[in-house]
Amino acid sequence: CQTLGHGRLLFIAFKVEETSMPQGLAAKFVWITENTYTISELFRMESLLLSKLEFEINSTTASSFKDRFLKASEGDYRETYFTEYLCDRSAVKGEKFLNYTPSLITAAAVGLAKATFRPEETIWTPTLSHYTKYSYSDVA
Repeated sequence: CQTLGHGRLLFIAFKVEETSMPQGLAAKFVWITENTYTISELFRMESLLLSKLEFEINSTTASSFKDRFLKASEGDYRETYFTEYLCDRSAVKGEKFLNYTPSLITAAAVGLAKATFRPEETIWTPTLSHYTKYSYSDVA
């Protein structure tokens, strides 16, 4: 059963990342289990695992909001890279950031990037407030 569980977890992880499944992928996972299980048994285990997890297999991270917030800020590639760096740092230094939502971390990173690379402009615009749902005082 352990091999079946590992195979299903790999199969589910693959499906999370890819939009379409290559032909014969399930058969390859049967091969990984050394034909101990059938394709239908693999799919039954997948269904069981997803049901037990209540289909909650992805977590929201700061990066989940990055593209939308950066588009709202109308920044360039420097702001994009700096925002990505700041969001990544928040993940590495996780304990310090656990009190903040991923969307707030991203909004603050976008604001800091904008303040760093465009100090002559208004940092927090109505457009950023609209798309982030945060005010300047929330992220400052």
